[in-house]
Amino acid sequence: MIYGSLGKMSGGYLYDRLVVEGLREAGHRVEIISMPDVSWWQALMHNWDSSLLEEALDLKLDLLVQDELNHPSLFLFNHSYRRYARRPIVSIVHHLRSSERHSPVAGAFFSLVERHYLNTIDAFVFNSQFTLGDVDRLSPLKQRPRIVAYPGKDRLGVRLTEDSVRQRCHAPGPLKLLFVGNVIPRKGLIHILEALQPLSADSWELTVVGSQSAHPGYSRSIERFVRKFLPRAPIKFLGLQPDLVVRQVYQESHVLVLPSDIEGYGIVYAEALGFGLPCVASALGGGSEIVSDGQQGWLVHHGDSLKMRKIIQRLIDDRALLETVSLAALRRYDELPSWSSTQRAIKEFLEKIPI
Repeated sequence: MIYGSLGKMSGGYLYDRLVVEGLREAGHRVEIISMPDVSWWQALMHNWDSSLLEEALDLKLDLLVQDELNHPSLFLFNHSYRRYARRPIVSIVHHLRSSERHSPVAGAFFSLVERHYLNTIDAFVFNSQFTLGDVDRLSPLKQRPRIVAYPGKDRLGVRLTEDSVRQRCHAPGPLKLLFVGNVIPRKGLIHILEALQPLSADSWELTVVGSQSAHPGYSRSIERFVRKFLPRAPIKFLGLQPDLVVRQVYQESHVLVLPSDIEGYGIVYAEALGFGLPCVASALGGGSEIVSDGQQGWLVHHGDSLKMRKIIQRLIDDRALLETVSLAALRRYDELPSWSSTQRAIKEFLEKIPI
């Protein structure tokens, strides 16, 4: 059960899509129940949609697997489904909405609904230990089956060689920074721009890859900031791009900068390491399970533009340091799981759930 299509461009949907592919390749029948992709508040009404319940029951499923993103649509629906179908419900949890920044009143309401949803789930697939801990704090029913299946690293192909990374680090020219993610407040692009503003504009370049339509108001605020404070700065907004272009941009960059408010895991961090890109990553979430602070990159808290500025300036000034952390990134990449191992682990976990 998902919102919209599995083709949506986000880490969570990529994870879901590859899980489905792995199950189908193993011979399992997987049906997609797609719900309208509406606002969180509108999604609450899905709980009273009898046609949704009828669709799920008509499929005569052995397991009902849900993306936890859909929790506002399902926190009451699941009770009805279990009453009629008596089949296990499994949730794939990428990160909790209630862990994001909200006003106190909104946060309390989001937590209430999300907790109610989590309490209806029989088994869990988590993308990180951080996400598992978040769910246990909100819904402490620890007897339920669960697995931490880290996302794979290798969607974009094989890693770069150490020689090619060394050459890139010491090539003349500015430090090439890369942001990969939708332009939404949680990803922290505005704070990257704040970090770059005082730095010499001929010492760095920034490339932004990701949708600028996901949050139009925020995208407009980014455009206003650039026009006002960085009007002649070397910033390129590429929008959404196919994998071939994304791979090329990774190969040409020096550092991935993605200081999100929270990342349940951070697939782009894992992918960037394979191109020898140290990561300026979120200190909150699963990023610390990929990047060790000061080794394959740095962990920063959302909004800490000063720390980001110091890191970027150090790398501008010290290409030997850039080489050290870039090679450490490659070595860390070698330790991370592949998508095939992740698919296999989830398949075996789901096959063992009693029906």
